[in-house]
Amino acid sequence: MSLQIKDLVTFDKMVTPVLIKIIFWIGIVGILCMTLIYLFAAFAVLGNGFMSFPARFGTFIAMIIGLVIGTSVGLLFWRVWCELLIIAFSIHDVLKEIRDRGRSM
Repeated sequence: MSLQIKDLVTFDKMVTPVLIKIIFWIGIVGILCMTLIYLFAAFAVLGNGFMSFPARFGTFIAMIIGLVIGTSVGLLFWRVWCELLIIAFSIHDVLKEIRDRGRSM
Protein backbone atom coordinates (compact mmCIF):
# COMPACT_ATOMS: atom_id res chain seq x y z
CA MET A 1 0.00 0.00 0.00
CA SER A 2 2.21 2.77 -1.27
CA LEU A 3 1.23 6.39 -1.13
CA GLN A 4 1.59 8.34 -4.34
CA ILE A 5 1.21 12.04 -5.13
CA LYS A 6 -1.83 11.28 -7.31
CA ASP A 7 -3.57 9.64 -4.33
CA LEU A 8 -2.99 12.73 -2.20
CA VAL A 9 -4.12 15.19 -4.87
CA THR A 10 -7.30 13.24 -5.71
CA PHE A 11 -8.02 12.39 -2.05
CA ASP A 12 -8.07 8.67 -2.84
CA LYS A 13 -5.92 7.95 0.20
CA MET A 14 -6.48 9.64 3.55
CA VAL A 15 -3.47 10.94 5.47
CA THR A 16 -5.50 12.01 8.49
CA PRO A 17 -5.49 8.57 10.23
CA VAL A 18 -1.68 8.73 10.30
CA LEU A 19 -1.81 12.30 11.61
CA ILE A 20 -4.33 11.27 14.28
CA LYS A 21 -1.89 8.63 15.53
CA ILE A 22 0.85 11.24 15.78
CA ILE A 23 -1.48 13.70 17.53
CA PHE A 24 -2.51 10.88 19.90
CA TRP A 25 1.08 10.45 21.09
CA ILE A 26 1.57 14.21 21.39
CA GLY A 27 -1.59 14.32 23.53
CA ILE A 28 -0.30 11.49 25.73
CA VAL A 29 2.95 13.40 26.31
CA GLY A 30 0.93 16.55 27.09
CA ILE A 31 -1.27 14.72 29.61
CA LEU A 32 1.78 13.22 31.31
CA CYS A 33 3.51 16.63 31.45
CA MET A 34 0.43 18.13 33.09
CA THR A 35 0.43 15.20 35.52
CA LEU A 36 4.01 16.02 36.54
CA ILE A 37 3.15 19.69 36.99
CA TYR A 38 0.18 18.78 39.18
CA LEU A 39 2.39 16.39 41.17
CA PHE A 40 4.89 19.20 41.82
CA ALA A 41 1.97 21.41 42.90
CA ALA A 42 0.85 18.71 45.34
CA PHE A 43 4.31 18.58 46.89
CA ALA A 44 4.40 22.40 47.01
CA VAL A 45 1.17 22.35 49.03
CA LEU A 46 2.73 19.81 51.39
CA GLY A 47 5.71 22.09 51.96
CA ASN A 48 3.64 25.28 52.31
CA GLY A 49 3.77 26.70 55.84
CA PHE A 50 0.51 28.68 55.79
CA MET A 51 -1.67 25.77 56.94
CA SER A 52 -1.28 23.32 59.78
CA PHE A 53 0.42 20.05 58.88
CA PRO A 54 -2.75 17.90 59.07
CA ALA A 55 -4.53 20.31 56.70
CA ARG A 56 -1.55 20.31 54.31
CA PHE A 57 -1.28 16.53 54.43
CA GLY A 58 -5.01 16.10 53.79
CA THR A 59 -4.83 18.47 50.84
CA PHE A 60 -1.78 16.62 49.54
CA ILE A 61 -3.56 13.24 49.74
CA ALA A 62 -6.65 14.70 48.03
CA MET A 63 -4.48 16.13 45.26
CA ILE A 64 -2.69 12.79 44.74
CA ILE A 65 -6.03 10.94 44.55
CA GLY A 66 -7.33 13.57 42.12
CA LEU A 67 -4.11 13.24 40.13
CA VAL A 68 -4.46 9.48 39.74
CA ILE A 69 -8.17 9.66 38.85
CA GLY A 70 -7.77 12.67 36.57
CA THR A 71 -4.82 11.21 34.69
CA SER A 72 -6.54 7.86 34.24
CA VAL A 73 -9.78 9.43 33.01
CA GLY A 74 -7.90 11.89 30.80
CA LEU A 75 -5.86 9.15 29.14
CA LEU A 76 -8.97 7.02 28.66
CA PHE A 77 -11.01 9.84 27.08
CA TRP A 78 -8.11 10.90 24.87
CA ARG A 79 -7.74 7.32 23.59
CA VAL A 80 -11.50 7.00 22.96
CA TRP A 81 -11.62 10.35 21.13
CA CYS A 82 -8.74 9.44 18.84
CA GLU A 83 -10.26 6.01 18.17
CA LEU A 84 -13.57 7.64 17.22
CA LEU A 85 -11.77 9.85 14.73
CA ILE A 86 -9.96 6.88 13.20
CA ILE A 87 -13.25 4.93 13.03
CA ALA A 88 -14.83 7.79 11.08
CA PHE A 89 -12.07 7.55 8.48
CA SER A 90 -12.32 3.75 8.42
CA ILE A 91 -16.03 4.08 7.67
CA HIS A 92 -15.09 6.35 4.78
CA ASP A 93 -12.71 3.72 3.39
CA VAL A 94 -15.34 0.97 3.68
CA LEU A 95 -17.98 3.11 1.97
CA LYS A 96 -15.52 3.85 -0.83
CA GLU A 97 -14.91 0.12 -1.32
CA ILE A 98 -18.66 -0.55 -1.42
CA ARG A 99 -19.06 2.21 -4.00
CA ASP A 100 -16.25 0.80 -6.12
CA ARG A 101 -17.73 -2.72 -5.99
CA GLY A 102 -21.10 -1.31 -7.07
CA ARG A 103 -19.52 0.38 -10.09
CA SER A 104 -17.76 -2.78 -11.23
CA MET A 105 -20.98 -4.82 -11.37
